[in-house]
Amino acid sequence: MEDIEGWLTREEGDFLSEEAKNKICLEIGSYKGKSASYIAIQAKKLICIDPFYIRINEQWEYDEKALVYLEFLSNTKRYQNVITIRGLSVDCAEFFINEYLDMVFIDGSHTYENVVADIQSW
Repeated sequence: MEDIEGWLTREEGDFLSEEAKNKICLEIGSYKGKSASYIAIQAKKLICIDPFYIRINEQWEYDEKALVYLEFLSNTKRYQNVITIRGLSVDCAEFFINEYLDMVFIDGSHTYENVVADIQSW
């Protein structure tokens, strides 16, 4: 997984992998799939939520053929336990009200307001 672009260290990845062992997990913010790959190795199921926006001319834009999304799919295709949802995490939370999750890994937007919103939503 060291070949997948991302900010996660190997130690952090190993920790996530161990924490996810045999669990139903949800990841907010998947980027190109580095943390998802670590989690998916041992998770029973991993749900990844990310809008997969790309940056064009100094603005974040949603694009069906976004390279980030395609790289994510390529990097996680070997894991049959990964489910991908394209969207904003706070918008998707309402669909999981009655779902059981063992672990939620929040690594989406890093602004204070968005982190608080993710914590409150999930």
